Order: sequence, then C-alpha cells, then structure tokens
Amino acid sequence: KAMTLEELQPLFGEYGTVKEVFLIRDKASGQPRGCCFVTFSKKAEADAAIAGLHNVKTIPPLTNPMQVKYADGEMERLEHKLFVGMIPKSATEEDVRKVFEPYGVIE
Repeated sequence: KAMTLEELQPLFGEYGTVKEVFLIRDKASGQPRGCCFVTFSKKAEADAAIAGLHNVKTIPPLTNPMQVKYADGEMERLEHKLFVGMIPKSATEEDVRKVFEPYGVIE
C-alpha cells in the first residue's frame, strides 16, 4: 500500500512549521529507503514531534512504529532537523514534500 497525503499530513504539520523534507534514497537503485529528514522552524516544534510520534505512530503497511529523533549532530548545530524512519518505501520525495508544503517553505 502506498503512503498517501492523507496519512502523512497530520503527522508533522500538527507539531509546527516544517522548513524542509528530505527523503533518503538508496544510492545504487535510487529507490526510497523508508526514512527521511524533517526540519522544523523551532526546537519546541521538533521536540513536540518527537514526543508525539517516536515509537507511537505506525504507518501501514508497516507493523513497527515510526522512529523520530534528532538527526546525528543536529542538536549541536541547532537546526531542529529530525530523522524519521519507518515510512513506506513507496513514498516519493514529491509525495512527502506535498504533505509539508502547507506548513511552510520547503527549501
């Protein structure tokens, strides 16, 4: 089952303004790896997304909950960038971008 905008839209937008979404792809095949980075405009928004989603929300057809945490090194750089794992591999970068565009400029 493909991840739809309706399934993703409430996930991050309710926690704050999303500045950027970057879908991670396999270097060899170009296929999505089932994870992305989401950057919020404020630390409090990123903290709220972690508290509300990490090990809590599961996106079908997956059976394990999403992993939402600060990206390695981001706390020191204060960019409010989160690593998001356990999203369906069928999602494209464009699908993810469309979900977050209503909440702010995506760079």
